[in-house]
Amino acid sequence: QVQWIFLQNPFGDTPQGKLLTQMQGMMAEYERAQIHERTRRGRLEKARRGEFIPWAYRCYGYRYLPKRHGHPPQVTIDPTEAEVVRQLFRGLVEEQLSCRQLTKRLNEAGIPPLLGKRPIWHAASVRNILINRVYAGQARYNYRQPVLPKYRKVEETQLQYLKTGRSYRPPQEWVWSEAPAIITPELFEKAQLQLR
Repeated sequence: QVQWIFLQNPFGDTPQGKLLTQMQGMMAEYERAQIHERTRRGRLEKARRGEFIPWAYRCYGYRYLPKRHGHPPQVTIDPTEAEVVRQLFRGLVEEQLSCRQLTKRLNEAGIPPLLGKRPIWHAASVRNILINRVYAGQARYNYRQPVLPKYRKVEETQLQYLKTGRSYRPPQEWVWSEAPAIITPELFEKAQLQLR
């Protein structure tokens, strides 16, 4: 049983006070949903104009330069990390190495993964790089949406937000933009065939 206690409750503990408190909670929940929707629509519009580049914040091989002094945000290629990305694609296509073998090679070479992440590479991280179209010059936004998952690892009572799963939106809702390419589209397609 969860009990809410307001430190400053002007309504009191009367039935009318409880009703007003519940109404205040409903209005706050409605306003939260409105803010979320306005933010989503604003980001979507900015992405269509090329002013919102969410993929660049955490994409290995790129550096995000925020908007400043009237200049729009920009993305640059990090030369050291870009060479690692090229080695991964070449290793997959030319040497036909698996994601696990590529991961082992990176860890043995002592190449650090994306900053702020785990100190070693994992096969899932390598695979995520190899299936990401950004490296071939095509970035996408609004291609996934939150959904209720089929099963949970954590009980619902411990979650703040229930839609922790992800599903793909219809392709006509995706927002495509250009990205600085690290590899050629041909190499990317060969890599996808090899992964299959």
